[in-house]
Amino acid sequence: MYRDWVSWPTAGCQGQLCNLMFHHPVNVTNSDLKKLIFYALLFSFTTGFGQVKLEALVGYNDVNLSNIGMLPFKNYDYEYSSSIYSSINSFLVGAGAEIPLGRKWFFEPALLYFGNGTHISEKASNPGIEFNMEVNIHLYYLHIPVSILYKTDLVKSVKVFGGVGLYFARGLWGTEKGQFVTEGGGILIQAVDTSIKFRTGTSSTSIYPTFNPYDLGYTILAGIEWKQFKLTTSICNGLIKAYTAYNYKLWNSTFSVYLTYKFASIPKGKK
Repeated sequence: MYRDWVSWPTAGCQGQLCNLMFHHPVNVTNSDLKKLIFYALLFSFTTGFGQVKLEALVGYNDVNLSNIGMLPFKNYDYEYSSSIYSSINSFLVGAGAEIPLGRKWFFEPALLYFGNGTHISEKASNPGIEFNMEVNIHLYYLHIPVSILYKTDLVKSVKVFGGVGLYFARGLWGTEKGQFVTEGGGILIQAVDTSIKFRTGTSSTSIYPTFNPYDLGYTILAGIEWKQFKLTTSICNGLIKAYTAYNYKLWNSTFSVYLTYKFASIPKGKK
């Protein structure tokens, strides 16, 4: 089996981290996540604050699997492992709503098709033989962020905003593609092309890696708004381990830049 030799990371986050929200994993069951998603959506459709604006979103994701609370665009290597994890390109697309909570405060839920993943570079050797692996892992989720925004005027028709929130995600599908090279008395190149499985429990084999079907994390965002358009940057970090094999400690991490267009409004209903 071409990946039996691979030594995935077993070392966790280093150092004493003082912020519970940003640096500690959360043990949440699938039932808990479903309830959180339900109540978030229920609130978004039953709140009666002002005019609701519907939005379309599309954008770029810079993604990685990293230690919890870390940024995606840094390369990570792990103690006791020769693996190096680096970011890859992905994307997001979907729809959302902007619900006023006051003159400057807004509640924003969304429903997104959202890409995560990583690039893994691995090297190992035995006497007289060397192994090299280069693979891209692409993961795709149904991603539901809920955020609270604060907006303020910058100049006429231009606003700036910032916000925080949580996201809930359900894994849909994924791929692992690349190559495995063996050098020793010749060169043997094997293609890696497998499907990612989203399911609970742990992987029984490294050849067909499985990932947690649910993800929960936090979002920090900021941006600028002009008329019907918003340009937003955000960081999303998971609080639940993404990879479910053995004792590996890998969480989803994303830096996003996306454009939002407000295409419709729903007037506040009369009471």
